Amino acid sequence: MRNNIIILPRWGPSFKIVARYLHSALRSYGLNAQLLYSNRFSKYLKVVLKNFLARNIIIFIGNFIDLPFFIKYVLTSRALSRILFYGICEGPVPRTYKYFYDVFDLVIVASKFGATKLLDIGIKPAMIIPHAVDVEEFNYINEKKKERSNDKVRLLSVISALVPRKGLNIYFRVLCKLLEEKPWIRNKFEVILKVPEPIRVPDNVKDVVRVVSGWLDRSTLIKLYKNCNVVVVPSLCEGFGLPVIEGFAAGKPVISLNAPPMNELNSERTGYLVRCRGRKLIGHREYFIPDIDDFVRKLEDAVENEEARKEKSEIVREIRWNYHYKTIYQRFINIISSSVAYG
Repeated sequence: MRNNIIILPRWGPSFKIVARYLHSALRSYGLNAQLLYSNRFSKYLKVVLKNFLARNIIIFIGNFIDLPFFIKYVLTSRALSRILFYGICEGPVPRTYKYFYDVFDLVIVASKFGATKLLDIGIKPAMIIPHAVDVEEFNYINEKKKERSNDKVRLLSVISALVPRKGLNIYFRVLCKLLEEKPWIRNKFEVILKVPEPIRVPDNVKDVVRVVSGWLDRSTLIKLYKNCNVVVVPSLCEGFGLPVIEGFAAGKPVISLNAPPMNELNSERTGYLVRCRGRKLIGHREYFIPDIDDFVRKLEDAVENEEARKEKSEIVREIRWNYHYKTIYQRFINIISSSVAYG
């Protein structure tokens, strides 16, 4: 039997969250799991190489565009460890990656969208295991107050990076158009934007947008989720869509594009799906282009139709436990105990 299960997330906040929940799940099942992480690239490589040379089970959590980087160090280190790659895809995977597949003992993907992209180049994932969150963690934190009919509707967006694929500029366009076409709605809602650093908000929406910038501890972030009414995920391109299930964990309906992988999670029952009018390939990422008018309609519906909003919230509260990390990551037990993992 191998010594340890080493969880190595790619640098980045979302991968670190996924790794933390996977680590907690494996530990709760009585497995000897360690989470290793560093924001410094040089230190990260040392951690990777050190653990390849021992007889460990390595679970690398990352993006499939990281494969060349990862394989370079697998090959040069002559790894004794068994290596599981738990990854996401944000678009087509280069065809050359097919030849890297044999380096890994197992490839696991987080969405059907990702599995399809791998199958396109002849790589068959062993399993689809979606990302998960700690629903109990969201339950521990109470909402400030119950929603009243005269309260402003709070729309929360958690933007992890200020890059085009997160759709923030598109969201501003939608808000401007909504207020231009429906000026009476201005006093009915508030937009809360959680962003990693200060941003410039367009002048004509400044009065409805509140920016929360910088690092927040987990409990403070959860409070933002709990004290909103609707979670808006304006992303044009995602590998999974962690804010969608974080919104679910808080019991909130979600507005997202009707595009993969978000529409594998969200639906018209649990939220609002914005129609897409096309897609565009930029590098290895597939961007979905929203219909601005439909986005405006979905925001208006979320703000104006209180009955529908509460009905969706009730459904979300029923299905959110499907994304609890102890339930989802139970699937790793069979993988780790299989002959593939132990070899």
